[in-house]
Amino acid sequence: MAHYRRVNEENVDLNRNALKSHEFDYLINKRDPNVAGYVDLDAFLNPQNTTLPSLVAQSAFQIARYGTSHIKRAVVTGQYWKPSGLFYGGQKLQRSYERLMKILDGLKIFEGDATFIDIHTGLGPSGEDTLITTDSDAFNFFSTLVKSRSQSDVPPVECAGARCSGIIKGRGQPGFGADVVSGYDLVQGDSCSFWTRRRTKGTRVSCVAQEFGTYSTIWGLPTMIMENMAFHHSPDDHSWWAGYNRDFFYVRTPEWKESLIERGSRLFWEAVKDTT
Repeated sequence: MAHYRRVNEENVDLNRNALKSHEFDYLINKRDPNVAGYVDLDAFLNPQNTTLPSLVAQSAFQIARYGTSHIKRAVVTGQYWKPSGLFYGGQKLQRSYERLMKILDGLKIFEGDATFIDIHTGLGPSGEDTLITTDSDAFNFFSTLVKSRSQSDVPPVECAGARCSGIIKGRGQPGFGADVVSGYDLVQGDSCSFWTRRRTKGTRVSCVAQEFGTYSTIWGLPTMIMENMAFHHSPDDHSWWAGYNRDFFYVRTPEWKESLIERGSRLFWEAVKDTT
């Protein structure tokens, strides 16, 4: 985000990239690229030349044709075949993960109990957090961690992905949390799954994505489409759309910032207290 992009220097979405070699091989060469409908939406998601009014009209057409749930699932599942496209997961593990692994291994993080909190913004009510886990152990850990709060102050804790048990996936807590994680059942390469499976026998490694809401995703997707198009096909316009991209993921109001600081630090210290 130093350049107001949600991807790295290779246009790779790092939360679709945390994979092993055989997993890349499967996703690149064996999995149906249209498993969640991304190919059907490719021309809409990755135009080479369009205007915002035209994109808004296209958005209305695609929503009427497929529905918002289908579009969200197609987008968040990601893709591994179009390097210039939205939600591209890459074809090999990125350097940032390799470097971070060396640092964490040097600190011997995985030789004992560890807790990871991965901060995200974009989904859910503005300034409110959803705790998204990717396995049933982490779901239980973070559900227990926040249960001492007053009922009105407990954030939704959800489990999204193939590693969640059937019981957890079926529980579906009431409220906005279920909407935040809807469509994520086919997502692979998220950082939490990557770190938790590095745990060694007899240790606990728990990871959660603490997702803070910003604005409606109805605004978010067109913004990401225009920013990505400008970056690849109209560089003179990129700084303009990059600013809008920043503003979607970073709400510049005192109330939003204060909520992130308060709720983010609270979860952090709850995790520290539990670990120590």
